[in-house]
Amino acid sequence: MAGLQKMQLDKEAEALLARLSVGAQSDGELYACRQCRDSGWLVTEEGARLCECGRESRLLKMRRGAGLKPAMDEMRFANFDLRYYSVERQLNPGCSYRQAAEKALRAARVFVAAYMKGEPTRGLYYEGNLGSGKTFLAAAIAGELLNKGYAVRFVVVPEFLEQLRLSYRGQEDNEYNEAEIMGAAMFAPVLILDDLGAHNSSPWTIGKIYTLLNHRLNSRQPCIMTSNLKPAALADELGSRAASRIKDMCDRYILLTEEDIRTRKEGAGSGWQL
Repeated sequence: MAGLQKMQLDKEAEALLARLSVGAQSDGELYACRQCRDSGWLVTEEGARLCECGRESRLLKMRRGAGLKPAMDEMRFANFDLRYYSVERQLNPGCSYRQAAEKALRAARVFVAAYMKGEPTRGLYYEGNLGSGKTFLAAAIAGELLNKGYAVRFVVVPEFLEQLRLSYRGQEDNEYNEAEIMGAAMFAPVLILDDLGAHNSSPWTIGKIYTLLNHRLNSRQPCIMTSNLKPAALADELGSRAASRIKDMCDRYILLTEEDIRTRKEGAGSGWQL
């Protein structure tokens, strides 16, 4: 971790030296942002205000701090493409794949709007096959809330459990701390659990997930969850108590596609990550 930070600092220092070199002839060469001259602030007759470049930089740091990966930066409501959901295939009588996706998107938007108003909000459980848009909508919710200044924690469940395991190593320089990892998830104002069930099931994993879900249910803190597990499989993989907590906390929405959207997009020369 320290090595990566040093490399980043070295790159930033090189860029700064290049801009300050004697060959620089204009503000465009001296500063990354001409308007604020890299100060992060604009001074006008009305007073000082944050420059847009500084806002974007801070937002990017917030996204990474919240757990959103770079591949998720384009996952926004406006980019959720309903054309990938069939109008012919039926989820159940009277509800096509497209209509189910529309409901899932609408629920995501309603959740964000209600949360921003301070209204009590139930969580969302997005279920579906691989590459059906579950993570896309979950990341879009996180991004929208972060844009408005609300705190979010995005957790990929298999990675979360692996970090907990690594925290049990006895080394003094161990970067993982169980209390910190669990605490960040337990007390996040909004928690997103991505790929729930995409991990080995054991008494230990069942216990950790139950502890987390039970705390959030009792604290009335909302959760967004994505999984390919149907209700019957939830109890088998996560235990009946955890499955019951999810049912109590979340409304269920199903996303289905005829094939993995990622594969279709990659075949078309794009990289929409779901």
